[in-house]
Amino acid sequence: EKGWMASAACTLDRLTLKGQVGQGLADKDAAGNSSDAKQEQLALGVDYKLAKSVKAFSYAGMMRNSDGAAGTAVGETRKDYSVGVGMSLDF
Repeated sequence: EKGWMASAACTLDRLTLKGQVGQGLADKDAAGNSSDAKQEQLALGVDYKLAKSVKAFSYAGMMRNSDGAAGTAVGETRKDYSVGVGMSLDF
C-alpha cells in the first residue's frame, strides 16, 4: 500500500484556514488478491478564536473510494461527505 497526505494552515488574526488532501493506493485487497483500490480525501476547515481559551470551528470533507476501497466493487466509485461545527474550550 502507498499513500500520501498534505496539510496546510494559515492564520489571519483570529481566523485560521485549514486544508488537507491525500490519496491511498492498494495493490492487494484484504484477501490478498490483486487490486487497484484507491482512496482520495479532501478537507477544508476554519477556526475562529473567540477568546484566549475559546474557539469555534467548522469543516467539510469528501472521501472518494473506488475499485474495492472501503467496500466498493471493482469499477465502482463512491463519494462520502462530512461536515461539522463545534466549539473548543481549553482549561
